[in-house]
Amino acid sequence: MNATFPPQLAGHLAESVRSARRRYRKRLARCQEKFSEKAVHGLRIETRRILADIVRENQARGVTDPNAPAAAPVVQYTWGKLWNSKASNACSTMPRFGHAGVLTQAQIRDLMALLLDPRSPVNAQ
Repeated sequence: MNATFPPQLAGHLAESVRSARRRYRKRLARCQEKFSEKAVHGLRIETRRILADIVRENQARGVTDPNAPAAAPVVQYTWGKLWNSKASNACSTMPRFGHAGVLTQAQIRDLMALLLDPRSPVNAQ
């Protein structure tokens, strides 16, 4: 599946990812420096924002059926990004949800269904 993004959308997605990365790194550093409930809460918020960026990217790519052969590259990319974000980008600040044991394979499958299934509340228009 080769997605062609309109230039404005591609620019918006790129800037969104950059700003999410900056915010996430700031929250991660704050959490590492002074571990507190407030710091963890801020880190959780930034993690959710990164996941929202993944949702927007998948919607922009036009995944209408995650089981279709044409959607396989997007499904594989999303699984890889959630399992071990550093595998595709060594500088990624997104947590390694699967690799670090934060989420189990079943939990990642559930998250993938939430992100990719067009009937999911995340994708309801």
